[in-house]
Amino acid sequence: MDCRFGRQLSAYHDGELPEAERTALEAHLARCPACRAELAGIQALGRLVAEAGRAPMPEGLLERAHRRVDSAGEVVVVRLAERLMAAAAAVLLVCVLYLYQANRTEAAPPLEEWAPTLISQRVPTSQESGTVDPLVRWVVADLGEEEQQ
Repeated sequence: MDCRFGRQLSAYHDGELPEAERTALEAHLARCPACRAELAGIQALGRLVAEAGRAPMPEGLLERAHRRVDSAGEVVVVRLAERLMAAAAAVLLVCVLYLYQANRTEAAPPLEEWAPTLISQRVPTSQESGTVDPLVRWVVADLGEEEQQ
């Protein structure tokens, strides 16, 4: 149907058009045989559906449908959780491998190699470095005592 009112015929039949649109469509129907024929077809189909009635619903069908819809939501959540766990496991594996590789290639020297260097550092006098923090003095002095023992 080429008429611009053709799209409104179903809404008119169902009583869904606002008053202004309904009035304009009724005026159009008085002069458009194609729209009247289309409306008659819609009305005939409506009568057939009304006369057919409803078949009785099999017992338990509604409950089964509800259970299926409810379980479908659970399946989606479970699948999402599985995918997130797989992604987390992959990230964890990559991090562990990276740390393992970094530890093998850039390992700090053993304590025996760098501790003597640290202990042999002398505490600068106040004239050399200004005021020395008492905590620094205590740590260096304590480390020096351990070396002498």
